[in-house]
Amino acid sequence: HIDEELSADVIRKLFEMPRLQALDFCASSSTPFRDAMMTVFRSTRSLDLPQVMPITRLSFHECTILPSAIFESLLPRLPYLTHLDVTHTRITDNALGLLPRSARLTHLNLSKCSSLSGEGVVQFLSTHPAVKDTLVYLNLLMDAKSHEMLDENDVTALLPMLPSTLKSLS
Repeated sequence: HIDEELSADVIRKLFEMPRLQALDFCASSSTPFRDAMMTVFRSTRSLDLPQVMPITRLSFHECTILPSAIFESLLPRLPYLTHLDVTHTRITDNALGLLPRSARLTHLNLSKCSSLSGEGVVQFLSTHPAVKDTLVYLNLLMDAKSHEMLDENDVTALLPMLPSTLKSLS
């Protein structure tokens, strides 16, 4: 629980590290963390960040406070991404679609992402090259009491389109 200690300067430094392969911000949901991320990714200074980052594994699991604009700025810079966990975040269909075509996701966790639409997720999973023939683990868990991403039609459309590489589906 160091998210309140992560200033914009620290976050900027992390994303500028030329050999950094994995970042896990799990449960970072404090206002100072959100403000620091927004300072780094929504300002004109974000142009100073590398346009291509070496990160292969990224987790924002339960970072409920981050706006989708953070993902819209960050994801296009991750062409080597293999693992993405955005459980219970505000990621949108648009932000997810900005993943580079060169990314090769093997693990994708979209559970409890209430800003994603079923149609958008089906579209992404059936057409985006980053998941086409590489996906091994997929989590689309939803809490039916608060939000339901996939309806019956979405599930019917999605199941036949899932890649043969998939070993785990939630």
